[in-house]
Amino acid sequence: MNRITEFLTWLGRKKPTVQDINQANEGINLNYYFEELQKMVVILSSPADAQIEAMGYGNVGEEMAIDFNMSYPDKKAELTEAGLITKAEVAALEELDASFPDSKVVDEDFWFDQQRLYTDPYWEIIRNKAMAARTAMGLAEVRLKVVVDEGKPDENGLQMIRIQIRLEGIEK
Repeated sequence: MNRITEFLTWLGRKKPTVQDINQANEGINLNYYFEELQKMVVILSSPADAQIEAMGYGNVGEEMAIDFNMSYPDKKAELTEAGLITKAEVAALEELDASFPDSKVVDEDFWFDQQRLYTDPYWEIIRNKAMAARTAMGLAEVRLKVVVDEGKPDENGLQMIRIQIRLEGIEK
């Protein structure tokens, strides 16, 4: 039994309608975007080493910007309407979103050069705005837990690397 059918059965319905399933899926998907938003705010507020560890290989700056964009500006209305983010959190997230420089201010390497995560003042501005959003969202006392699973190479010698990111409370 999948999660949706299980939930609908719990509600007392024997046979879910297509509308029921679509509604339940929307809620599950929205929670996914909310969890991704939380992770991205914590990642963006973290030092460069932690950002690289969390985002893995490739264009870390670009990936962070894309992932943030998919979880906040693209889903802002739905997250707000569902009550998953408050007005104060939206204000902090708007400041974070506005802190990403456009192509008139930075060159293309800003997004692709990992060294720039350590040295470019714009990344420090983004981290500071992300920390303000992190605090507004009640995430100041969580940390990233990154689990890297390097699978075995397949018959062609290709190796799948899976990175799982979790937020954990900080033990006091």
